[in-house]
Order: sequence, then C-alpha cells, then structure tokens
Amino acid sequence: RITAQLIDASQDRQLWSEIYDRNLTDIFAIQEEIANSIVNALRAELGLAALEGSVKVNQATKNMSAYDLYLRAYARFVDRDELDVAVKLAEEAVAADPDYAKAWELLAAVANVAPGWGHADRDYRGIAHQAAKTAIGLNEGRSMAWAVMGSLQASDSNPNIAAGIEYMTRAINEDPKNASAWLWRGLEFSRLGFFDAAARDINSCLDVDPAYLLCIYHSGLVE
Repeated sequence: RITAQLIDASQDRQLWSEIYDRNLTDIFAIQEEIANSIVNALRAELGLAALEGSVKVNQATKNMSAYDLYLRAYARFVDRDELDVAVKLAEEAVAADPDYAKAWELLAAVANVAPGWGHADRDYRGIAHQAAKTAIGLNEGRSMAWAVMGSLQASDSNPNIAAGIEYMTRAINEDPKNASAWLWRGLEFSRLGFFDAAARDINSCLDVDPAYLLCIYHSGLVE
C-alpha cells in the first residue's frame, strides 16, 4: 500500500491524496505505474496540465534480493551511517546479480567515503576502485562511478587533482543531478584555491539536493 499526498505547507492544507493498493510482483512496473498516476493527478493541481511525457522507471535488475540489498546499502550511504555494513550489503547485492551496474556503482561510492568516516578495517580504496571500474565496464554512463574514480585520483598518495576533476566533470555530464559529484568537484576546486568555482559547484549540489548536509556544511566554508 502506497499513500501519496500533496500538501500546501504554508497553509497546512492537503490539496490531494490517493492510496494505491497493488500486488508486489514487479516492483519496477508498480513504481512506473504509480509515478505516472501521481504525475497525471498533480498536473491539474500544480497548473501543469499542458506538460507532456511520462515517468520511466529503469529496471536495473530482475533480482529482487539484489534490489533490496541495494536499497538498504543506499540508505546507509545517504545517512553516512554504518558504512562498513553498507559496503557488505552492496557486496551482497553484486554477488546476487553481478550485472547490476547500479549496485557496483553504489559499492564504489560507499567504499570511497568509508575511510573518511573512520573505517579502516579493510582496503576500502581498493574496493572502491575495482567496483567503479566494474560499473563503468557494465555501463559507461554510470555517473557515480566516474565521480568515485575522480575522488580516488584526487586523494591518492600521489594525487592528480586535474585528472580527478576531469573524471568528476565526466560524472556531472553523465548525470547533472549527481549531487555528490558537484560536491566532490567543488571541494577539489577549493583545494586548488579556485573558490568561485568551488562555490558554484557546491551551490549546484544544493540546487539538486537542498537537504544534503555535507553540501550545506561546505557552502558556509567557500562563500
């Protein structure tokens, strides 16, 4: 059961609500169906009746166990919580479906940030590098995998920041809504002393995700 609501927060007033009951067979088909139902219902409420097009949900894997593991790992990555557990969950996801490029990409991202959050029990950089390469091998358009490659280049013991920024730019070109890529590139610009470019990137991160706590934190440092 999925409940969707549109609320006018300024007036604390519900504008629209709907409950969807479906049998859990193909989760991606259900996501696409309900997303389009919501979009169509909201067009009139938001004055967007003239818009055309529909929501497409990409079926990244047919393995529901892998998808569940991916979601559990992703939630920890977003919260930067239990990142060692998130790495293990992502590893289980790619073991369940070795062709799941999105899960390889997530494994790369989680392993990449884990050392910065105090995890040193494994070679997380090595895990991140191999996972990013695998994700790109499966799908060259995986934005986060390119961002991780850039982060690894820029933070290596013998760093190549220019190459790192190039990879991060590739990541942004692949997906302009990759908030982490904007943040990471902004931080590298800041390290180089290009504070205007850093501020633009971090503001772009906040445009994509206004609730991204790390972007909020760093925005105060580069302004």
